[in-house]
Amino acid sequence: MWHPPPDNLSLPHQVPIFPLPNLVFFPGTVVPLHIFEPRYRQMIQDVLAGEGVLALTLLKPGWEAHDGDNPPIHTVGCAGRLLEVTNLPEGRFNIRLAGLARVRLDEYEAHRPYRMARADLLPERLPADGCAEMLEARNDLLGAYGLLVAEITGCQSLALEGARSAPFHALVNTLSAHLDLPSVIKQELLDVDDVLERSQAVTHVLRSELERLSEHKTSGGGEGTPTIH
Repeated sequence: MWHPPPDNLSLPHQVPIFPLPNLVFFPGTVVPLHIFEPRYRQMIQDVLAGEGVLALTLLKPGWEAHDGDNPPIHTVGCAGRLLEVTNLPEGRFNIRLAGLARVRLDEYEAHRPYRMARADLLPERLPADGCAEMLEARNDLLGAYGLLVAEITGCQSLALEGARSAPFHALVNTLSAHLDLPSVIKQELLDVDDVLERSQAVTHVLRSELERLSEHKTSGGGEGTPTIH
């Protein structure tokens, strides 16, 4: 079943874009950012004076070697609304950004110090509430997450109690955001239109890491490195 973004979600069709080298932003999550570059300080000032919305997107691999100020970006990103802005010395900001929806970005020449794009909302395929597929996927995801937390910390996470009642879409995106994965893999998760498929991919990652940690312990390698935070 295809679900467009919520009817009450209103986003400007043209948004500033904030490309980052190692952060993938998901709808329903909140991310803190420190804004210090002059062009992005100007961007935040303009967003505050406007509709309070910008889009985060991931730079493509190899951006370090790109000549010029505008290295290539992934065209699927996430629009976010400013939740909190703290003014700092020298015009810098600390901000908190709330993820609203996935968007497809079509960059254009804006003659501004920062980059701009036309943003088209991306619908997502969601399983019907309470259907067998969704319940199975939720149980698999929470089960794998709980086992991994127990393997790393030696105790079950209390956060699981709240997660059991969270909307399926929010649960999948929150775990996608907080897994300690290469950003290119997180981008692949964000690119997936089918939330059930995204959930299954996250569950696979969790189970693979659990297996790796178990083998590492068996071979006497210690606890290993946590992959969630």
